[in-house]
Amino acid sequence: MRLGQLARKLSVRPSQIVDVLAKEQLYFDDGSNAKLSDEVVKKLVLHFAPERLAELMIAQTQETEEPQNTPEPIIEAEKVEPDPEPVAAPKEVVADSETIRAPKVELAGLKVLGKIDLPEPRKKETAKAEADGENEPPRKREQKDKRRKPIERSEKKWRNPVAQQRESEIREREERRKQALDEEKERKRLHYLNKVKTTQPAKAIRIYEEDSEGAANPLPQQKPRTWLGRFLRWLNT
Repeated sequence: MRLGQLARKLSVRPSQIVDVLAKEQLYFDDGSNAKLSDEVVKKLVLHFAPERLAELMIAQTQETEEPQNTPEPIIEAEKVEPDPEPVAAPKEVVADSETIRAPKVELAGLKVLGKIDLPEPRKKETAKAEADGENEPPRKREQKDKRRKPIERSEKKWRNPVAQQRESEIREREERRKQALDEEKERKRLHYLNKVKTTQPAKAIRIYEEDSEGAANPLPQQKPRTWLGRFLRWLNT
């Protein structure tokens, strides 16, 4: 009986049986597939289930009494060797002294049995189609031309967002630089204008000195001698 088979019948683990056998200094290299003798089986049954000794020993004797299946001898089939194929003997080629020329066969020319009328080229139909195209209204022609024109697909090239960010930053820096240059030019222009205004000479002011004596002492007016002068003087006084 195999070790694993006995463990199943005794409802124990194979490792428990191995431990019991190790105490008896019995070791098996095949593990659970190791074959146990009747004496070893009896010891194990007495150790784990002594009440089932008779039952398990009967099973053990039945297994030992079963005839061993002897393998049938393998009969190898005889190899039938095929008969060798006859080899044809090489024919001797006898060269004639005279050269043999093949007779010249003249081929007869083509015989015309009947006349076949070939269809004329379709010149009339093509001319008619061209005339219809010329007589076609221009509106229909434009529609056909539009249909024939291939639709141009606008394909947007993919651009790297990092490169776009760099370009935008470069443009902003360039704009700020231009703006700073313009402001610097305007500041220089205003400074130059202010400088020119301050350096312009002031216009000379003419000072007329009046005779203080003449202003303080006006000349005495002469008395009018005519009656009209006297009348005007009277009005002014």
